[in-house]
Amino acid sequence: MSILSTRNTICEKISDEFDSILNPINTARQTIMRGVLEAKSLLANMTFSPESTINQAISDLDDEVSDIIPEGKPADIQETIDFINSCNFLSDSNLLSNPIALYNGAVDATLGKAWGFVSDLASSLPEFNAGQIISGILSKYSGLTDGLPISLDISNIMRNADTIINCIAGRCGLDYANRVITMTTELDALYQDLNIISDPNLSNWGEFDIQTLYSDAQLSAQEIIQMDKTVASVQKTQSDVVSSINNMNSSLKTAARSVQGILG
Repeated sequence: MSILSTRNTICEKISDEFDSILNPINTARQTIMRGVLEAKSLLANMTFSPESTINQAISDLDDEVSDIIPEGKPADIQETIDFINSCNFLSDSNLLSNPIALYNGAVDATLGKAWGFVSDLASSLPEFNAGQIISGILSKYSGLTDGLPISLDISNIMRNADTIINCIAGRCGLDYANRVITMTTELDALYQDLNIISDPNLSNWGEFDIQTLYSDAQLSAQEIIQMDKTVASVQKTQSDVVSSINNMNSSLKTAARSVQGILG
């Protein structure tokens, strides 16, 4: 195989990869665009709550979530073991009698409970209503949903697509010039439609441009601060649940090394 044919084979492969990695984004494109438009409309027409009200709501939410997640302390571990041993449904189960499996299975239910707290706030405070929507959008860009990994990671996919274009433009020659133009046009349209930061020289390249969302909705500086803290609170609610379960499992694994039979 000549150097030219080798190069063409590689160029064809990475050209196909460009289409392949963008397929999930194109599939979700309209849904994401609707979410962005909904968030923009809510923000543009929102009557903001007093700052003190939002601060209190954030504090209350933190307290509510803290009440439903384990801390991974020795008392939590002992309570877990005692609960399993006193409940035949758990102790007789090959899976749920294992504390780590039990907690892994509890993530969704605990997240649902925590999300219910956020929804309760959203029903009376418009900032939390918009915050839920924006948090959902941001999760698709970070590759997380409710703090858990998912297949759609828009930011990473867009950065990879950009590097594919650079590779083809730099190594594949004039035969691929039209392909480079087509790919660049497609990627530029995605950057625009999905409100993505497109400058590779910026540290937040590939991320959702939330500041443009706020600007388009004509929010004031104080309103932006209020939304930023609300969105951060919603995201923290989700991440706190997941991190607490992970910490609990780490504590259980550590305890398992010294307590005979803790893992069933």
